[in-house]
Amino acid sequence: MSRKKILIICGSLLAVVFIVVPLVLFFRDVNKQPTLTGLEDKTIIIDNQSTYNRGLDAAVFSSITRSAYQATIWNIENPEKIYHGVVRENTFKRTKTAISFILDIPTLKISWSIVQMIDQEGGPVTDSLVACITSEKSIYPVLDGCIDKNNITPNKDNPQTSFFEVLKLLPLAGESYRITYTASPTKIGNYALEVTYYEVIGQKDALGALRSLGFDPSNYEIVYINKIR
Repeated sequence: MSRKKILIICGSLLAVVFIVVPLVLFFRDVNKQPTLTGLEDKTIIIDNQSTYNRGLDAAVFSSITRSAYQATIWNIENPEKIYHGVVRENTFKRTKTAISFILDIPTLKISWSIVQMIDQEGGPVTDSLVACITSEKSIYPVLDGCIDKNNITPNKDNPQTSFFEVLKLLPLAGESYRITYTASPTKIGNYALEVTYYEVIGQKDALGALRSLGFDPSNYEIVYINKIR
């Protein structure tokens, strides 16, 4: 073989090494990069979130979407990693201590009643409360045997049904009492009203306040904290 042919062959081999091999490695690394879907957590994306999240910490809606996803997958078979939902128009309410709204998931025809307690800076105070929606508020057929994040199914026999309505008004306070909520000491996953009273009459005043708002105190588990000085 002539020297010229040897040089041509060597040149071709070098071209393979310096051009082809780097390209192969480049495309191999590109294919190894995770896709957007692979980076996403299992969650519900709230498509109109930007309309409602002004002044709220990002952790607020993160907590809501995670909690709503968890409740959702308990009620369906073969769940997907991501679903899209929307805050139902005219249901969003915000107070100094909480936000609440109805979350609709159109593809599943499921709705959730959402309550999230917030602090003065607009950050989450507790985990989100996700409740099965009652029939009068539902735009879809109500889930049969609905299981929510707190194992609360809205029906007339369940006293926890209206707990979320009370929650939207908390904290309630008077000169002798303050009403907030806490984890139930007897039922895992449920919540109880917490009445802190500063005078002997505080318990009576707190229960009277609940009745004046249309809630029957006997329907709720109540934890009393004595702060009488």
